[in-house]
Amino acid sequence: MKQYISMNKIKMYLAGAAIAVSGVIASVAHGASLFGVPTSTVSTLTASITDTLTDPGLLAIIAFVIALPVVFWLIGRVKALFPKSK
Repeated sequence: MKQYISMNKIKMYLAGAAIAVSGVIASVAHGASLFGVPTSTVSTLTASITDTLTDPGLLAIIAFVIALPVVFWLIGRVKALFPKSK
């Protein structure tokens, strides 16, 4: 029997990724005041992150990586609707 990734697992993976990203952003913002990092460094870093995340090619790759397992999960669900031949 094939094992499919459930939507709950996908949601948990996405939630974990969101928590990790928010933790990195929060640590950068907090680190600027905690360790005395020059403001130009923080602004350069956030500008670099913004440029990277607004790149259409990268967003297309991220959407593809997220959509691929969801599509296979949906195909499995649709196949399960049809009776199996004997």
